[in-house]
Amino acid sequence: VGFSWGYGGGRCKVKRDNASQQAVRLGPFHYAKGPLYFLSRGLVAQMARSAAVRTEGLAALEFANRTVRGRGGAKIYPWEDVFTGLALAQAAGGRLTAVSIGWQVFAEAWGFQLARSSLLMHLKLKAPERISLAHKWAKSEHCRLPIEELRCKDYFSCNRGARWRRCAPVYDQRRTGCSDQRVDLKSALGLRQPLRTTTVALRTTTGRTTTV
Repeated sequence: VGFSWGYGGGRCKVKRDNASQQAVRLGPFHYAKGPLYFLSRGLVAQMARSAAVRTEGLAALEFANRTVRGRGGAKIYPWEDVFTGLALAQAAGGRLTAVSIGWQVFAEAWGFQLARSSLLMHLKLKAPERISLAHKWAKSEHCRLPIEELRCKDYFSCNRGARWRRCAPVYDQRRTGCSDQRVDLKSALGLRQPLRTTTVALRTTTGRTTTV
């Protein structure tokens, strides 16, 4: 599996380990990192009709049903965003367009941070209490960041020559003064006690399992 951390940037990378040397290697391929992404109806139909995608999906589920890892014996299910990228690479082909909403309205951090312009928050640490607290803060502080235009740049390629066009909105902060600077909500809300986190198993790139 390969990807670039930066949106549409850098090179596609391939993870190399003993297992990958013994199996058929697919990729590198692009995928839309979760937690929220949308596909057009046409692309979904293409994937649903693909025999290769169905074969990969059944193989992934079969592997999950006979494999457990970690102290809790959790099954290893495929990550849905990565599998969607694999499915697109196998079924769609040709030219695809990827549209990112941008970091101005997307908040992701190990801490507890939001911007006034944030529309979407990814909780890396699974602390359910943060959802209601973030909603409380956003109800009084959120502002709308207007889109000036959708700007599309050049194509970037990976996986058998498939070409993806990258697009992103250009936001107009001058019109409304809506800030995209992150705010530490623990300080903003006057929280003194650390927020409880849910223990979850994480698969590392080395194949080991850790907990947070």
